[in-house]
Amino acid sequence: MYLGIDIGTSSVKAILTDGTKRFKDKEEYPFIENECQHPVSMVERAVLNLIKRITKNVDCEIRGIGICGHGPSIVFIDKQGRPLTDIITWQDKRAQEEALFLRERFPEFIKDATSYEAKVLWYYKNQPSLFDIGNTVLYPKDYLIYLLCGSRVIDRSAASTIPFFKRDENCWEFEKTGLPNHIFPEIVESTEIVSETSTKFSRDCELADGIPIYGGGIDAYCEVVGAGGITPGDVVEGTGTSTCISFTVDEEENENLHMLTGLSLMMRSVSYSGGSVKWWRKICEEKNVFEELSKGKKITPSGIIFLPYLMGERSPIWDEKVSGVFFGMTEETNHRDIWVSILEGVAFSLRQNLESLGNRHVGNEVRAVGGGANNLAWLQIKANITGKTYFKMKELDAGALGAALICALADWNGDRDALVSHWIGIDKVIEPDISFQSKYNDLYEIYKDLYPILKDSFHTLKNIQ
Repeated sequence: MYLGIDIGTSSVKAILTDGTKRFKDKEEYPFIENECQHPVSMVERAVLNLIKRITKNVDCEIRGIGICGHGPSIVFIDKQGRPLTDIITWQDKRAQEEALFLRERFPEFIKDATSYEAKVLWYYKNQPSLFDIGNTVLYPKDYLIYLLCGSRVIDRSAASTIPFFKRDENCWEFEKTGLPNHIFPEIVESTEIVSETSTKFSRDCELADGIPIYGGGIDAYCEVVGAGGITPGDVVEGTGTSTCISFTVDEEENENLHMLTGLSLMMRSVSYSGGSVKWWRKICEEKNVFEELSKGKKITPSGIIFLPYLMGERSPIWDEKVSGVFFGMTEETNHRDIWVSILEGVAFSLRQNLESLGNRHVGNEVRAVGGGANNLAWLQIKANITGKTYFKMKELDAGALGAALICALADWNGDRDALVSHWIGIDKVIEPDISFQSKYNDLYEIYKDLYPILKDSFHTLKNIQ
């Protein structure tokens, strides 16, 4: 069997499977005061407890461990491997000046303060001692790889998301930014065996020595594999706190690398999709409406526009200074209207991101995974607004599944498509309801117009705050 581990922002998930038998488990973090910073010890405990529990009652050989996790998130470790910082999550936005500097100096850099590059540069300016010889900056999932086998690596697909990775020579060129290259880890393939379990931590997890540890990948990239997105034209949407939309294409120089060789991924990210739902649910404390919407009954357009910018926004606008907006409310607006508008606002953002892929052929089907795919009403609204047929996949924890599947694919000598089809299946098919198409098209045009109109006001408000 193969073990896949997914380090999330609220929990750690694991799947132990051979493609037929499947054991799943999850370890929730305790209350986190600051979502932007996670204590390293908290994540270590969660991983240790989870691995011990999921392997305890399964009498089988573990043929490989694959790991994925949230990003762009970072943690610094010293020469002995001791953490020097908390895990700084993708939600941290301190590095606004650094992001502006990178955008102004490097035309290819379009990202915001949440980016990996801006975060590392912020620490270089504010805590330069972290960059002493022997120290390393890692993704959370790569820190777990280090704990299990002692290697300091990053997978090539994650490295390809960074403009200062020289793909042809498989090396860093961060010196362009003024950062020392020695702080960054060795680059490996996602399907490559990095090393084997042999550390105190792996033994504390009650894992045998000698289990292969693979390069793994960013959670969104593993989700693609775990949803079966391995063929050019496949579209995968993974919604948890945030949403990642991926479009698989043949390998291209200017696109991020897929976890499987010969392929690339065009990725788009919505910062606070499921987070917006969680936010409103907490505010209104109205459970009945949410449960009603989750049953998948026919829902008419709300007529209200919601901009899901509660945590700023990544693609396609890349603006950390924007904030959430409800547009079009009247005295007749009720809780249910606002619930529907939140679901619609995220769906409008998904449509905008799909359209930002340009004139490429994007298929008419979207594979939906993540916790957000449990809400059938939301899937129906997404199908109605994007015009795409939505597939709710059988396994929604596709990150952990994809991490395990990467190991199996690397260990497999047979037909790749046959193995993937054995591991992955579709639970429900949701077709778009064309009776709402005209109204949603009109609302979408308003949605697209609002950001350009409000941009200056967003920035002025942020300066006042």
